[in-house]
Amino acid sequence: MRGDREKGDRLRTSIALPPQSGKTYLTGHMFPGWLLGTHPTWRILQASYSQDLARESTSAARDMLAEHGPGVFGVQVNTRAKATS
Repeated sequence: MRGDREKGDRLRTSIALPPQSGKTYLTGHMFPGWLLGTHPTWRILQASYSQDLARESTSAARDMLAEHGPGVFGVQVNTRAKATS
């Protein structure tokens, strides 16, 4: 996946898991943190069916990257920046 995206290819992924299996945690909290940790200059859009869930997921991803980003990826996060709606 990484090589294709870096060549400029657009990728789409569908994730189908049973209810209560952690889709929101994996796709909303963990994946954006990993993506921005490995590609800190990329801009991503995180959307959801509700504004509250999108804001919560964005904040959780930012907080996780702020905590673990320096040690794992060598990146710093601007903790003063807030998610916009």
